[in-house]
Amino acid sequence: MSKPWILDPAHTSVDFEVSHMHVSTFHGRFGTVAGTLVLDEATPANSSLEATVEAKSLEVRDPGLYGRLMGPDFFHAEQHPLLAYRSTKVERRDDTHWHVEGELSLRGVTRSVPLEVEALGGGNHPFARVPMKAFRAQGELDRGDYGMKWNAPLDTGAKYLGERVRIRLQVELLQR
Repeated sequence: MSKPWILDPAHTSVDFEVSHMHVSTFHGRFGTVAGTLVLDEATPANSSLEATVEAKSLEVRDPGLYGRLMGPDFFHAEQHPLLAYRSTKVERRDDTHWHVEGELSLRGVTRSVPLEVEALGGGNHPFARVPMKAFRAQGELDRGDYGMKWNAPLDTGAKYLGERVRIRLQVELLQR
């Protein structure tokens, strides 16, 4: 088994999107993320991933909205400062595609969130002088499963926020 791969926070993005007012999409991005990947390409079942995201690192342009999102209706960041993901199963689908089963802990609730992962390539990092790899991943969750049930009805009958949240990850890892 090779050395672990450490997530490069400067070159990693953790984004999400949710339907807003049934006509557009709200995009959010977290700025502080850390994680480790143990990758066994010969026996993918021996691979594992662990990552954390700081809830308060959510980048939002409106201070009032930021306060609302950090409060008890959404991330409840004072009581639950970290979002954590831990893989439970890793499968290689082909040369570039992987499927990761894992558990996301958010607001004190842990639920299964599978990720579809695409390997984008790798090489030697020219400045860090260590091997690097890049991946893109995506998944979905139901925000209500984590106690984020706040919503408001619109005059059209639609809800202010969608229930499904799409997660998109762009990850670079360095082998240390």
